[in-house]
Amino acid sequence: MKNKCLVYVRYSDYGTTKSEQLLGLNDFIKRNDLELVMTLEDQNSMEDLNKVENFKKIFASGSCNVFLIWRLDRLGSASASISESVDFINQLTEMGVRFISASDHIDSENNGGLFLKAIDHAVKSSKFVIKGERVHIALSTAKLLGEAVGRPKERDDLQILELRKDGLTARQIAEKLSTSIRSVSRALSSNAQGLDAPQ
Repeated sequence: MKNKCLVYVRYSDYGTTKSEQLLGLNDFIKRNDLELVMTLEDQNSMEDLNKVENFKKIFASGSCNVFLIWRLDRLGSASASISESVDFINQLTEMGVRFISASDHIDSENNGGLFLKAIDHAVKSSKFVIKGERVHIALSTAKLLGEAVGRPKERDDLQILELRKDGLTARQIAEKLSTSIRSVSRALSSNAQGLDAPQ
């Protein structure tokens, strides 16, 4: 029997988009001589028990014999139980379903021990990938909102002294230059001429 695929795509505001997953999965299907039978999309997590049962019914009907996802973390949200995802994979393989996570290079047709090691590695890796993606999105959002991102710039003592001479307090200077009050105080204490302005 030719390998007939059920492709599952789960997407959210974080991480890989729906179109990126679909492009990657369609390319994987072509390269591995698989037949796409159906694609199921979900914008939430797969933690809903009804979804799991629906998948089992589809595979039990014999219309598909391959479950293909882009990455292991697509099975659930970052807070979902890892053991639940592994249980689901085990249930599928016990039904004779081939489980493939394309970007993790996980394929249940591989040697059993290697398959389990690959799942363990992918679970550990996906935690870091998810965290990295969320940090990247948070930084991009902060930049769009005009907020300072990253390490503070080197302090500009001359600019600090000029603002002090204009009558600004250390707190006002720090806010204006997006730096710390401590940094402003250090600049002022190391330049005696800046000390005659108001505190």
